[in-house]
Amino acid sequence: MAQFKSFTPADFSQPASSLNQLIDVIQEDISGSATRKRYQVYVTGGIGPGVTSSIYQTVYDQDYSLQTSNQLFDMSIGLFHNSSVTNIVSQAPGYNVDSNGKLLFASQSMMMREKVDSYRQFASYLLGNADHAFYLGSNSFPKNNGTVTTDTDRINSALFLNVKRLFARDKLRKETFAMRFYTSASMIGSFQETAEFDAATFGEQASIVQAHLAPSGSANIGAGGIAYTSGYGVEIFSDIGANADNRTTVAGSVARLKLASDTTRDVGLLFYDVGIAVIDLSKASWNTQPVFGVVDAMNATSYTHASDKKQGNNSTAMTSLATIPTGQVVIGDTSGGGNINAKFIPDFLVSGSIDNIIDHVSSTRFSSGTLTAMAFQNSTQIQSTIYFCRAAPGEFNYSSNPTYIDASNQLNVIEDSTDPTERSFTFITTVGLYGPNMDLLAVGKLSRPVEKNDEKDLTVRVRLDF
Repeated sequence: MAQFKSFTPADFSQPASSLNQLIDVIQEDISGSATRKRYQVYVTGGIGPGVTSSIYQTVYDQDYSLQTSNQLFDMSIGLFHNSSVTNIVSQAPGYNVDSNGKLLFASQSMMMREKVDSYRQFASYLLGNADHAFYLGSNSFPKNNGTVTTDTDRINSALFLNVKRLFARDKLRKETFAMRFYTSASMIGSFQETAEFDAATFGEQASIVQAHLAPSGSANIGAGGIAYTSGYGVEIFSDIGANADNRTTVAGSVARLKLASDTTRDVGLLFYDVGIAVIDLSKASWNTQPVFGVVDAMNATSYTHASDKKQGNNSTAMTSLATIPTGQVVIGDTSGGGNINAKFIPDFLVSGSIDNIIDHVSSTRFSSGTLTAMAFQNSTQIQSTIYFCRAAPGEFNYSSNPTYIDASNQLNVIEDSTDPTERSFTFITTVGLYGPNMDLLAVGKLSRPVEKNDEKDLTVRVRLDF
């Protein structure tokens, strides 16, 4: 009476497959303050009330205070630094390096060491060396062999988007990633106020600026171009051609993100196996756009923002921001010692805290609404083992269950044991998979009992997915 049967190599196979899932992130998930969680772990001291900021923020798919919310991705800002080349960091006010290699900055350069450390951390994880830089361009991406040059393809100011495991799964699928990004900040309050606006100085953005200057009359600019939602200069970034143009680092496969409207222009990198996008802010945005607004600062005194300034070619004075409290300053204005010529890069990235910059990018560059801000497909790798449990005609026609026979050792399933045509049969309901020590490892249940007798060759297929 056979109770067990051993598998042979021909009785099982181990195929691999993948499951893809479309992830769609809307603008409001990124721009909304209730869906972006801060972790305010950085605190200044010594001057004024100090500045508290996060090192990164987490974007949720709904109000993060709800138990049903899910983490979508993390956002952080990083700046490349190497003392041998000119970069944003070396241009910051008060920049210096002491004898121990510690970076020194003036108080108006906010969180510079943290921005540099963030870049180095991602470089170490994605490129295998904290001293390496991220590069674009067909001849150099994702890194330029560890060398530091003035190459225009080097990413000096990076926006890092780290997709959570819940949505990245095992990896991102190539040629499925797309992101809607607004290259311009808000046109309200974003121009140099003390001079007439000259569109010719803004190159390819001149038409955008001409079309969207604030109307004549007084304008309450609030936080200006830093905080207002943008609706201008929208572009789509995608990983077009990634299947044919990808390379491998310690973090796995990586390809370039490009403008969908002009695939010759690179704007970032996408690391598929770890689900991290590295966006070059200088190439993904109007990097020299004048900016105006309030940022956190090491400021010990309050001051009054002047109201006699003009916006571009608007001859009407703008509404005053009134009193600027301690711990804040206005960039893009001379009030309080601010820089009237402040640009998005480098001034805002240098002056703003990481929270200031992420808030700006989230609300202004991703805009606000129900449109798709970012979409991609993930991939879940499924490793399977399929067991073919075969029962030959003469096998498994008897049961070891004590109720299978009566008190006279006659088979209960046979009504008349004297009939020579009566044969034993069973009804199979369960398949058990045992280890070499006869330990039950897996159980498979049939949807209905299947009769087994000496005229049937039965095969039950059991699939285990991992």
